Amino acid sequence: MKQPHLMVHLGFLGDGRNYHVQRWLPALSRQGLQVTLFTFRPPENGMDGVTVIPLRPPVARIRGRLSLLDFWFSGRQVRHALQEHDVDVLMASYATHYGWTGTLSRFHPVIIQTWTFDVSTYPVSGWQRFVFGPQVSAVLERADLITTDGDALSDYVRANYADVRAEVVPVRWGIDTDEIDHARESIAFRKQNNIPADAPVVVSSRGLNPVYRPMVALQALLALLENDSSVHVVVLTLEHDRDQETRDLLSRIINHQRGHVVDRFLSRTEMSELWASTDVVVSVPSTDGISEGVLEAMYAGAIPVLSDIPSNRTFLKDSVNGYFVTGDDENELASQLETIVAELKSIREGIRARNIQWVREEASLKGTAEYVARLIKGLAKKE
Repeated sequence: MKQPHLMVHLGFLGDGRNYHVQRWLPALSRQGLQVTLFTFRPPENGMDGVTVIPLRPPVARIRGRLSLLDFWFSGRQVRHALQEHDVDVLMASYATHYGWTGTLSRFHPVIIQTWTFDVSTYPVSGWQRFVFGPQVSAVLERADLITTDGDALSDYVRANYADVRAEVVPVRWGIDTDEIDHARESIAFRKQNNIPADAPVVVSSRGLNPVYRPMVALQALLALLENDSSVHVVVLTLEHDRDQETRDLLSRIINHQRGHVVDRFLSRTEMSELWASTDVVVSVPSTDGISEGVLEAMYAGAIPVLSDIPSNRTFLKDSVNGYFVTGDDENELASQLETIVAELKSIREGIRARNIQWVREEASLKGTAEYVARLIKGLAKKE
């Protein structure tokens, strides 16, 4: 029989080098949970309040890199580790990978933390559907609780996975508002990049992965540079791979005197400095969850211009706290950006105030951690 804990012990099965995981787990620890991370990729610098248990990837030791087979053949290893460390509740992250390993461990109660692509894209796309379709169905059917990143994805899971019996709960993790300069006091980014204090700054925030439609964003930004002599544009590549056509467009932006390409990951301080200088943030994916980068920019006062997809509709009202575009038309996007930049002074303050209030009330990391901790403690009591 398990010995009672003074604190509920959460075992989190996920990627220790993922930026989001590195924020979520310390936040849960601060809610009075004992938190242990089990991972193939331990964080390089540890996490405050979190014990890290490295897992041995059985196939990567031979092949030299992590593969799906490592997740398939680690169920027993994870089960033994969870038992050894006397875990009360398991949260397994990303249904196609650690979520599958968590299911293979046969540990209960288990929370499956879905993202977006793991349940809405890979199980229905190309050859991947033959592997991930039945796999994700099994993961969700065996879960004791399922979390998603918002109402739209919860609705999708309920509609498309008919055999799911567990409660499906939207969890918008949100942002650490203490990290964001919502007063817009910092001018460091503008100073470092020779951007005048009164010049409008438009940022493409989602990188170069094809699902984020970088060609649309880059062509629209180039058109904006040509048609507005005051605006500066910034592209965050997020170190994504790029094809030759994308490289050519990036080169044109780099070579423009008002174009800026950031081809590395920024520190948290640098991101806050960037958002403090951002007037408009652009994100036009074909499918997505709720972008925390967009939420950060909104909290810092930037006007969001987003593709009209279900996840974005859960928090953005067109012309009220941001603007929608179809996301697949660079001319439409360029025209919308030109209009916003031209009207910036008259629309900025109203949108800024509404977004700061909404993020504080609906998308703060602290508030979400409190809610998730209650869910975890509730599951532990049922056992």
